[in-house]
Amino acid sequence: MSTITSTVTVNASLDTAWEAISNVGHVENWHPDVKRSPVLTPEPTGIGAQRRCDMFDGTSVVETITALKDREMVQVELSEFPMPFDRASIVLRLQELGPKQVEIKLECDFDVNDGLDAEMLKPTMHQTFAHILEGLDQHLVTGERIDDPSPESRNAPDIAAR
Repeated sequence: MSTITSTVTVNASLDTAWEAISNVGHVENWHPDVKRSPVLTPEPTGIGAQRRCDMFDGTSVVETITALKDREMVQVELSEFPMPFDRASIVLRLQELGPKQVEIKLECDFDVNDGLDAEMLKPTMHQTFAHILEGLDQHLVTGERIDDPSPESRNAPDIAAR
C-alpha cells in the first residue's frame, strides 16, 4: 500500500467547506477534471452515498462514502475505474484554523496493478491532487463551478493500457 498526502489552506468557513466535500453530487463544482457527478443513491450524503464521476477525458470512476465524521472527515472508496490501481481510497480531512480559514488535507491510499512501481506514479499524483485542491480552494472562495480540466487529464497517456 502507498499513500500520498496534499494539503491546502482555504479562506472559507468550515460549514462551506464541509458542504462542498460531504455531498457526493457537489464534486463536479470543484474538481477540475470532473465534467459531471450524478448521484447513484437516494441520498447524496452519509455513509453509503455514491456518485459516478464522469471525467472530461471520457473516463469515469464510482466513489462511495465509506466513513465520515461530521465537519471533520469524509472517506470515499473508488471503484469501476480505468486507473493503474487495484484499490484506492481518498480521505478529505478538515481542520478549522479560524472563522474563515480551513485546512483541507487529501490523503490517498492505493495499491497499484502488478508490474507498476507506485513510487514512479507519486510525482504525477502529487501534481494532480494539488490541482484538485486548487480547484476546491477556487470554488470555495468564488462559489463558481470549476470547469478547467488539468493538462494532465487532457493530454495524459492511458497508463492502465501499458
